[in-house]
Amino acid sequence: MTGKLKWVFHTIPQPGEWGYDTWPADAYKKIGATNNWSGMSLDEKRGVVYFGTGSPAADFYGGDRKGTNLFANCIMALDAETGKLKWYYQTIHHDLWDRDHPCPPNLITLKHKGKLVDALVQTTKDGLVYVLDRDKGTSLFPVEERKVPTNGLPGEHPWPTQKYPLKPLPLNRQVYTEADITNISPEAHAYIKERFQKIRTSNKFAPPSTTGTLLFGYSGGAEWGGNAVDPSGILYQNANHQPWELIMAERASLNQKNAPLTAGNALYITNCATCHGQDRKGSGQELPSLVDIGKRRSADEIKAILKTGSGRMPAFQQLSEKERDALVSFLLNTETGSAKVASGTSSAPTTKRGFPYEPSYVVKSWQPLVDQEGYPGIKPPWGTLNAIDLNTGNYLWRVPLGEFPELTKKGIPITGTESYGGPLATAGGSYSLPVLKTNESGPSIKRLVRLFGSINFLPVGSLHPLPTRLMENSMWSLPLVVGGGRRLAEITLPLR
Repeated sequence: MTGKLKWVFHTIPQPGEWGYDTWPADAYKKIGATNNWSGMSLDEKRGVVYFGTGSPAADFYGGDRKGTNLFANCIMALDAETGKLKWYYQTIHHDLWDRDHPCPPNLITLKHKGKLVDALVQTTKDGLVYVLDRDKGTSLFPVEERKVPTNGLPGEHPWPTQKYPLKPLPLNRQVYTEADITNISPEAHAYIKERFQKIRTSNKFAPPSTTGTLLFGYSGGAEWGGNAVDPSGILYQNANHQPWELIMAERASLNQKNAPLTAGNALYITNCATCHGQDRKGSGQELPSLVDIGKRRSADEIKAILKTGSGRMPAFQQLSEKERDALVSFLLNTETGSAKVASGTSSAPTTKRGFPYEPSYVVKSWQPLVDQEGYPGIKPPWGTLNAIDLNTGNYLWRVPLGEFPELTKKGIPITGTESYGGPLATAGGSYSLPVLKTNESGPSIKRLVRLFGSINFLPVGSLHPLPTRLMENSMWSLPLVVGGGRRLAEITLPLR
């Protein structure tokens, strides 16, 4: 072990490399992302590393990256010793919906058509389940390539076809229709219906627009906690069911609109409002509120996070020191009148940078579709735990996972909730569950106790992938790596 770099594989190919012709000639100089942020799986016997890649920059506009954009949105197999490409399987061509692979593929052995097959399973943020031959990179179940809409934003080049796996069926709904509008109360239904009538989307691959689209895929389907597969080939996957609304805007127009604002406010709208909202209130645990951020972070801490990133939040190294100072002053409410930007000018950098890439169209609004009380604007279930027999591709069962106690008290059937931590299955038939929003005494937890054993609740919050198994006194304890705020179900099971 020397720490010496052995090889590099360019996920955005450079001249002479395979896949270079699926991008414009200079794309590798300015387009970012297309990274493996979700982890890898190693087959030591084969000496092959398997992983999924993310979407290219910018998430929702690809006018400067005409083509299928290999190796973005791919399930990959590389020789672990040399980095040589063994095979790839692209699940999204020319991604315009931020549908990167959220978790590493799970390596499994299945009985398929009477033969044992070494395979892998990759679940996606929009709820698809791909089961591929580990040596060939081919799907064990039928997948269709269908025509999709191509009416993109000016300068855009949507790819005319996309993949539709026929088996297993998706973990969640793929298109939000009027029949999906929430029914937890007449008031919630009316509230969401009014919004739905303004932003209708008839195809999951409808390109982003300035009028808006409704789509699934940002907060799952599957998420970065991944999934578990037991030795018999049963996949256990928690899935989220939350539609999002996306509205795009022309960058030049948005810059003009932001011109009279303070420098920090304009920078916030350009760089931060996509996730945290123009009112800084965020949208839940994963996109936290920045109101009163000064009570939780110092100016130096905020500047450090802007420079290096933290968790899901990327680094904003393209901002100059002066721009970071202005943004921090705005967040801390210390920006003075002298920081106003002259009318008719823009606080955004006036020099066109080669990198990072600055698209012609940017996000104006990107937020979950929720009712007036903050509940998902779709009929429950809002979160499920699913069991799929990967030998056949058939579902064995699907149950709501988690609950809102206040809704249960009103007589509303268990809705399920968002969950991000992944499950873990053992050879002895024991399972641990992902982190839930739930109530210790609620019906959802009582049912899970009967299924899985005893559950201890701890005050925790930010959730991370898989639990770790620890054994003590003939009991398995399955703690999770977490950080403050929410509640966590820690499962303790008898050793079998």
